[in-house]
Order: sequence, then C-alpha cells, then structure tokens
Amino acid sequence: MSTEASISDELRSETMRTQIMVGHALCAIAESEAYGGMADRALQNLITVRHILEEVSVYASDASGLPDDAARELLEFVREVQDRARNMDTMLQLLKNSA
Repeated sequence: MSTEASISDELRSETMRTQIMVGHALCAIAESEAYGGMADRALQNLITVRHILEEVSVYASDASGLPDDAARELLEFVREVQDRARNMDTMLQLLKNSA
C-alpha cells in the first residue's frame, strides 16, 4: 500500500471517529435539552445523530482501505452511540407521555 493511500485511510478513519464523538456530544446535549423541557430540540439533535451514524456505518462497512480491526472498532463505537440515542428516544417518549 502506498504512503498516500495509507495517509488517506488514516484520515478517513480519524474523520469517522470524530463524527462518532460528535454523535456522543449531541446525545449529551439532547439529554440536557430533554431535561430542560426542550423536547423538540432534543429530537432534532437525535435526528442529526442518526444521520451521522448512518454515514459512519456505511463507510465503516465498506472500509476497503481500513484494517478489519479498525472497521470493527468504528462499528462498535457506532453501536454504543445508537444505544445511547435509543435510550434518549425512550426518555423523550416517557417525558411526552407524562406531560
């Protein structure tokens, strides 16, 4: 593998990790918004999280240049954020139903 391809793959992997971290941060913001009575804003953040996770999942699943362990790690991080987003969805539904 050429050095250019290696650098490109590393940059792509780092970009996906950064997107996953943004997803984690948006989940935290959504949680704060939900507890602060801003369920609509929280829901918008969760929609953004889902979009980010979908993109990362597609790239990680088709990780032709990434080592298998790096692709697996990215997909595991995606699952963690997906679980967090699902928990937020449940919390928002509970908050809606109790209002």
